[in-house]
Amino acid sequence: MTPRPPAHPVPALDVTLHRADPTAPPGQITVIRLLALLPADWCCHPDAGTDRLRVRVRPAPAEAGPTLARALTDPALSGWGVLEGWG
Repeated sequence: MTPRPPAHPVPALDVTLHRADPTAPPGQITVIRLLALLPADWCCHPDAGTDRLRVRVRPAPAEAGPTLARALTDPALSGWGVLEGWG
């Protein structure tokens, strides 16, 4: 029997945020703000709910840490915290 290849052979970087402050804008707005802060050449696939959002970047950038750190400390994302995905 031949093993099945992985569902998607290209590695991805997942960044998941949660709304830590209930007065912060909902995820549907915050994900747009986050995408605007990321490099235009990153291929991002967003998924946003009210209190949680995820952005999958594929292929995973080689040096994503500094870029994500800058984006995630931007005042536009105030009230949101990182759950998982980078670092």
